[in-house]
Amino acid sequence: MAESVEHPVHEHLRQFQATLDDMERQLGDVSDRRAAIDAEVAAASRHFGQLAAARMVRQKAFDNLNRRLDRIEQRLGLSS
Repeated sequence: MAESVEHPVHEHLRQFQATLDDMERQLGDVSDRRAAIDAEVAAASRHFGQLAAARMVRQKAFDNLNRRLDRIEQRLGLSS
């Protein structure tokens, strides 16, 4: 009698362990996907930072050209 009770308990424990193993595998998959997403977000952040830096360089060059143009206009008496 004790053996018949023990067998269902062992079977239940095996099923429980199988479920836990599956959950652990799924959690590992989710962690891997999250790490990949984090890497993509970091790459996008770096890219946006580079774009902002390039924009600032272009803006500075544009501002310098505007100042030069203003000086030229003043020398030629074209400024209003």
